[in-house]
Amino acid sequence: MTTFDAVPMTDSTNDPAAVASRRLRLVLRANATTSFVAGAIGLFAAPWCVDELGTQHVGATRAIGAGLIAFACFVAVTSRRDGRPLAEQTIGIAVGDAAWVVLSFVALGFVDFTDTGRVVDVVQAIGVADFAILQAWLARRILQA
Repeated sequence: MTTFDAVPMTDSTNDPAAVASRRLRLVLRANATTSFVAGAIGLFAAPWCVDELGTQHVGATRAIGAGLIAFACFVAVTSRRDGRPLAEQTIGIAVGDAAWVVLSFVALGFVDFTDTGRVVDVVQAIGVADFAILQAWLARRILQA
């Protein structure tokens, strides 16, 4: 037996679906981490958010923070899945992220943010849009493989 006979011709590390799955898990973990941090800030530092960002209501800010923490937990659990279930659940996460982006821009018209709050709103919306696009693209690659 030669060295070439002992090495399989297809290596799962080069399989497009496996590569997309690894990359998708990294993106999902980054999404979960940033969502958890933002949620914790909203939940535990709501008065600061109202003062510095102009988020208006402490109660609403805390509720959004708690929701972000729950979302982060779901995203983290999803990142541990494989194959088609990983991709299918990720599509739902990407749709949720896209809705968040739209609502972030809608909020600019209805919430009396401070200047800092407006900047934070737009910057986080751009970051979440990046997550949505990457997640949808990688999930699609897994589903097409």
